[in-house]
Amino acid sequence: RHTVSDGSLSDSTEIAVSYGTNPVATGADLGMVGVSGSASQTNGVWTVQGSGTDIWGTEDGGHFLAAPLAGDGFLQARFLSQGNTDPWAKVGLMIRNSRDRNSAHAFLAITPANGLALQHRPTAGDVSFHTNVGSSTFPLWLRLERSGTNIVARRSSNGTNWVTLGSVNPLLNSNCLIGVAISSHQNGLLSTASLERLEGSAFASKAGPQVSAGTNRIAVTNAPSTLTGTVLPSSGVALSWSLVAGPGTLSFGTPTNTTTSATGALPGE
Repeated sequence: RHTVSDGSLSDSTEIAVSYGTNPVATGADLGMVGVSGSASQTNGVWTVQGSGTDIWGTEDGGHFLAAPLAGDGFLQARFLSQGNTDPWAKVGLMIRNSRDRNSAHAFLAITPANGLALQHRPTAGDVSFHTNVGSSTFPLWLRLERSGTNIVARRSSNGTNWVTLGSVNPLLNSNCLIGVAISSHQNGLLSTASLERLEGSAFASKAGPQVSAGTNRIAVTNAPSTLTGTVLPSSGVALSWSLVAGPGTLSFGTPTNTTTSATGALPGE
């Protein structure tokens, strides 16, 4: 919003743009959990919560935000934070046949104290297998790709240049589920994680930017008023300030910066 007033005339404008993920994505618990989990989105940022003893062994406990995937595809997201309920608490990208607690799956997970884990259960009810694939520091981009029976895990610092971490081959159906899984590793506690830019074959193909024009303010004619906006992501996007309504014209200092100045010569501008 930007509001100007000369005591008798005033005008304001507000900008808000967001593109979310596909509404078919739903969150549900996996297996037996001590506390029900959840998944919600606000202005493009997802908050996921889950309890459960673990996603590991022959069956899982946690929460899974997922959408149907038919055939090959991918999913990627920028992870922002994770609650430290246990050194082996997990949050990350998962592809699995179903929400059955013993389903075959592949899981690229972030942990608070054990780095990045590429794990999978080859078939329903089988034991799980683990590979440590490096350390993790937030924010962190993760990506899972499916091609036939092959699941490839990748990471990135910018969402453009990807490093391959490894691949696994669980027995997956042509129609399966892909999404974000979380487990607290402490069944009576909820672990909370946040992420953005959740995009892929079963979700929105490309998450859009979010922008805010900042707070209201009163400006004086012939004096610059400072405008401070926020934009996500902070790079790789084009932005500009412009006059939407009101008489006359506004002069912007640097209209392509998130912070600029606007000067109006006429009352009511």
